[in-house]
Amino acid sequence: MSFAKSAHSNSIVHNSLKLREVGENDCELLWKWSNDSVVRSSAFHSSPISWEEHKKWFATKLGDSNCFYCIAIDGLGKPVGQIRFDVSDGIAETDISVAREKRGLGLGQQIIKSGLEGLCKRMFIRRVYALVKIENIASVTAFKKAGFKNEGEMMTRGCKCVYLTLAVNQNE
Repeated sequence: MSFAKSAHSNSIVHNSLKLREVGENDCELLWKWSNDSVVRSSAFHSSPISWEEHKKWFATKLGDSNCFYCIAIDGLGKPVGQIRFDVSDGIAETDISVAREKRGLGLGQQIIKSGLEGLCKRMFIRRVYALVKIENIASVTAFKKAGFKNEGEMMTRGCKCVYLTLAVNQNE
């Protein structure tokens, strides 16, 4: 699988998908995606997110140098998903969602791989992990196809989850 740098310095191209870093104009789209019923049921906090709460959270993420947050764009220029990495001491926790109308097409794996490529170009990363609710089979599958290893099940944030990891630095 090959990656190519696009003409824009903050974009990563993976096959027909392109990632671009999130900007202020993405706030409403990300709020709508985060309140999608499937996304809410897959989240650790399943209740809807208010617009005011989202705006505050979003502003914090935009200003966080340890957060790498991107929108995935298809070949037609349409947003199809998002991926976010929250990094601490070389370890990144990741979060992904795919737009409702684009689910089931295998885009999750591509978004994860593109996101990892972009993340590793911007900061030193030893390991990436995802905590996925056990019933979210599509996300577990996407992470496995992107090279993540299933480390087993655990309880976190009151939910039974699958703990998936990817060692980025070969010494890890």
